[in-house]
Amino acid sequence: MKYIWEKISKIDGLIAQTKPWALAKEGKTKEVAKVLNQAVEGILEIAELLAPFLPETAAKVKAIFTAPEIKKGEPLFPRLEH
Repeated sequence: MKYIWEKISKIDGLIAQTKPWALAKEGKTKEVAKVLNQAVEGILEIAELLAPFLPETAAKVKAIFTAPEIKKGEPLFPRLEH
């Protein structure tokens, strides 16, 4: 599991460092595409690694990130109401 968390941290760091939203405002579409493609590849790799432990969640992640258009879906881990 440590390896998976390292992968998650790496993608989080990539997004935090490159700030694709700022690149988009600057009109740097090629750079935005490069960053987002790297992030999606990493997310799909994480989904593969999670499949043995969380098969349904991994399948949902794969479905979201392999669709023709990535759209916000329901939370994968909804908060429990007290």
